[in-house]
Amino acid sequence: MARLADYASLLEALEHQGFRIKANQCIAVRNRTVQCGRCAEACVSGCIQVENRALSINPEQCIGCGSCATACPTGAIATVNPDDHQIIEEMAAVQAHNDGLVVIACASMLERAEGKIDGDAVVKVACLGRIDEAALVHAAAQGARKIVLVSDACETCAYATGRRLIDRVVTGAQALLAAWNSPCRIKLGTTFPRQCARGQKDTYDLQRREFLLGMKDMAATSARQTAELMINDKLGMGEEEPAYEHVTDDGTLPHRLPARRVRLLQSLNDLGKPAAATVPGRLWHRVVIDEQRCSGCQMCAVFCPSGALAKHQEIDEAATQACNKLFRAPGNPRSVAAEGAAKPAKPIYKRHKGPSASSSFAGGEQVDLLFTPRLCLGCDSCRQLCPQRAIRIEEGIDTAHITSNATTRTPLKDITREKGGPDAIRNSMSKLIDSPFLWG
Repeated sequence: MARLADYASLLEALEHQGFRIKANQCIAVRNRTVQCGRCAEACVSGCIQVENRALSINPEQCIGCGSCATACPTGAIATVNPDDHQIIEEMAAVQAHNDGLVVIACASMLERAEGKIDGDAVVKVACLGRIDEAALVHAAAQGARKIVLVSDACETCAYATGRRLIDRVVTGAQALLAAWNSPCRIKLGTTFPRQCARGQKDTYDLQRREFLLGMKDMAATSARQTAELMINDKLGMGEEEPAYEHVTDDGTLPHRLPARRVRLLQSLNDLGKPAAATVPGRLWHRVVIDEQRCSGCQMCAVFCPSGALAKHQEIDEAATQACNKLFRAPGNPRSVAAEGAAKPAKPIYKRHKGPSASSSFAGGEQVDLLFTPRLCLGCDSCRQLCPQRAIRIEEGIDTAHITSNATTRTPLKDITREKGGPDAIRNSMSKLIDSPFLWG
């Protein structure tokens, strides 16, 4: 597997192709034992590859389609030119031009239909994999009556691998709109609606128009970047984010919710209350924890990128103020009998509070694991990190969990309870001591 530094440097190579890279949000960078590779699976040009558990990137092959950003669950890869805001603005302009109809087409299809399609009626992208569920649901929340995605024959296209991602995005967006009872419909096809055809009076130079639109996009991007730099400078946020992060005060790595997920949640809120109880899709997952197998190590909460899994501590004041507990000092059974005494004195005793002096649960403290389905990104890092294989991931979620911050609570075992006290050695070696192979 590629070393930790390799992942960060390789991802940063994509910045020259119109991407903003936040390597510290990549789950493979956060923990080197986690395997992902979704960006490589979605890459239509093959510039990102994972072979023999090693990541490799060839920026020269990148076409800037943005499929990798759509597939990345944590937002470690984000497109810049155009960015999500520009795509949404262009979708809104096309929606207004077509009286509620949003048409999005890949570059290959538009090249085949050159001169026949009204440029103002279509959103052009390098590959439809650039469009995610958040953009589609946002258009529906803004009043779009129909969304049509037009692609070339993906089977014969050089970027055919993007078809799997397109299908999953459309299926997920359709499920969300159906669950919220939205009248907007999404269609994926290979033909343009008649409304996109150029009229007889359209005699302007298409190439000149595209050139001017390109200059406009470059100016808008430059203005946005300048504004961001000024804001960062005023707020003291100009420093670059560290490539690698350390744990916070609560013992976990920093949590972030991608901007796309925030936008999607807001759009669903604008659509109103859901009509269905559950919704399938690739975006949300349900984490199921086997309490019997869970050891209470809390590793899943430490590395969860969004905070969907989090530690929750409660302190029982009554237990904290309880009397000290006596226990025999480990490894010190010697008596303190005086010389010539008839009976040996009792063993030496020490005092401490709680079940174990080294325990984080001492003093009446109880730690629970909270799971918030609304925040889950489905990155699968928790399942891979669990040393006891106590976590199972299921696709789909209750719509009530999407519209609220409802949580499920799993009480954690005290992983340090049996590491202190007089029976520490006995507890740590219990499997060996009790083995039938030793004692028959």
